[in-house]
Amino acid sequence: MKTLNVLIAATLFVSFQLSAQGQSQSQENTVGCVISDNRTYVKIAGNTRTVVDSVEMTVLDRRGERFTGFFFQYSKGDRVTVNYAYITDASGNVVRKLKNSDIEETGYSFGTAFYNDEFTKHFDLRHNTYPYKISYCVTHTSRRFLHVGGLAPSGRCNIEAGVYTVEVPAGYPLKIHSRNMDAPRKTGDVKSDKYVWRYKYDYQKPEVNASPASDPAPYLTVLPETFMYGVPGSYQSWESFGEWAWRLNSGLDELPDSEKARIDAMLTDVTETREKVRTLYHYLQDYNRYVLVDVNLGGYKSYPAAYVCANRFGDCKALCNYMRAILKYAGIESYYTLAYLDEQVPLFFEDFPSNVFNHIIVTVPLQNDTLFLDCTSKNLPFGWPGTKNQGRKALVTKSSGSRLTDVPVMTSREVASVWRFRVKCPDDRTSTINLDAKLRGEAFEYFLSLGTAVNKNDVEQHLRNHSFGGVMQMTDYKIERPHRDTAFVELHVKGTDPGFYRVFGKTMILNNMSFGLPAYEPPASRRSAVQLDLPLSRTVIIEYELDGITIAGLPDDISIESPWGTYSVVFETSEGGLTVTKSLEVVAATVTLDEYPDFYDFVSRIRSRENSKYQIPVLL
Repeated sequence: MKTLNVLIAATLFVSFQLSAQGQSQSQENTVGCVISDNRTYVKIAGNTRTVVDSVEMTVLDRRGERFTGFFFQYSKGDRVTVNYAYITDASGNVVRKLKNSDIEETGYSFGTAFYNDEFTKHFDLRHNTYPYKISYCVTHTSRRFLHVGGLAPSGRCNIEAGVYTVEVPAGYPLKIHSRNMDAPRKTGDVKSDKYVWRYKYDYQKPEVNASPASDPAPYLTVLPETFMYGVPGSYQSWESFGEWAWRLNSGLDELPDSEKARIDAMLTDVTETREKVRTLYHYLQDYNRYVLVDVNLGGYKSYPAAYVCANRFGDCKALCNYMRAILKYAGIESYYTLAYLDEQVPLFFEDFPSNVFNHIIVTVPLQNDTLFLDCTSKNLPFGWPGTKNQGRKALVTKSSGSRLTDVPVMTSREVASVWRFRVKCPDDRTSTINLDAKLRGEAFEYFLSLGTAVNKNDVEQHLRNHSFGGVMQMTDYKIERPHRDTAFVELHVKGTDPGFYRVFGKTMILNNMSFGLPAYEPPASRRSAVQLDLPLSRTVIIEYELDGITIAGLPDDISIESPWGTYSVVFETSEGGLTVTKSLEVVAATVTLDEYPDFYDFVSRIRSRENSKYQIPVLL
């Protein structure tokens, strides 16, 4: 589904992230450019929204050249006009003016789009002598809009001076939400009301697992209280917005008789409701595929279920609508549900109903459970919401009574992965390794997708890089799944490694299969709270079969505990061998800045152990 997020939708989509690419001249410039002036003027007149963006950006050196290509995205029926664009040199002389022939207009690609009604205008402005200034002004006019304006800088540079202006007819009801910004200056007369925000943006280097709640960037969303987009809608409440989404997509669930006959045949011997849903979900996965189709109201409105029946493909809206249609025919209640799909759980302002969703799923209420079905994947197990859907708000849409719901947070058990290595250490020091792993959570999704890859060389390279540090030479591998609805995969790998262990005198040095925890910033320089959206549960068992080597002693076991998790390493001898068992558990949590020193100490102590090899006294 085309993203529904409206944080920056009122401004034109610019490839170099216009609203975040300036750099204060009083600070060291890290990207070679600075935006000294960034002005956006939004005007609502009748059913038309006009956005005028004016920018002055100085390119300081060669590094800034990557920001001199400008892309402006718009929809069919919109109008985008480049009012002016030119370059001035350090003396203020105009050295180049953009010509109409310099502007390219193309269809906009979403990567997975089959076809769509989105377009871009694009131009480049460069000069061969630094510094130089690029100035341009672009107008974007649209007759369909769900929002008035928005601002969310997030890039690598500073904005030295920004002005965001919204002009609406007098008395036009607005809903405004902002963070890290002063209140607007409001003026008006009998014809119009005007709101003016002034802002700056100081780039801060991204931090590991930073909570978006700690982001100091200015944030602004301006919405109409009511709108017309396909059908009338309102942001007065989550219920009213959900009802708009329901009305926009209602009446699209008719199925052809041939499809009804298939469903009847499939469900002939299935009596239990959950199993009926499972059967139909498998049918959806087996006979349909995901593509992005975005035409007319395609970013928000589904194609009819009959369209999917005829073509056997659709985007998340169409596949979810089709899933609901076949469930409805089977007499099973389900709901078209707006969700947010991303690596990180976003900020969610429950007291500010808005269009903050970018994905569609289907919710199916059962007697003692609710199923969350992602209809875009051919491989996910039945009822598995996915690691990028879990732990966040979703909006269940109905004709009346639409409501927010919580997609369940995954438990430690659901993400637990176990890696078991059997290592034979012969006299020639080239170890033979057999790996058997049971992988859940993010590792399950990663290797599940890897297991469906066509190119075997690509799969082997991924396995080598992500599982063995790029050293092991694989001789064979298998990625297996006991059943299509198991939420784990089994990974089996055979190979050799010339450097898995070494013997120096009476000490054997063993490689440490690191958990790969990231290096967090020292407490003195950390600015953001830590947001851990998923629990972490990993166990690594390494069984060494030692030929001609006798263990003379063992290192002390390691145990580290904190409110955020546990880490342990246990060394055990067996007849002719050694077993090292490592375990790591980290909870899903938010770590405040006050708690951060203890959290940092916990992670640092683990990383110190993980970056060390094991030294084992031996008798030769």
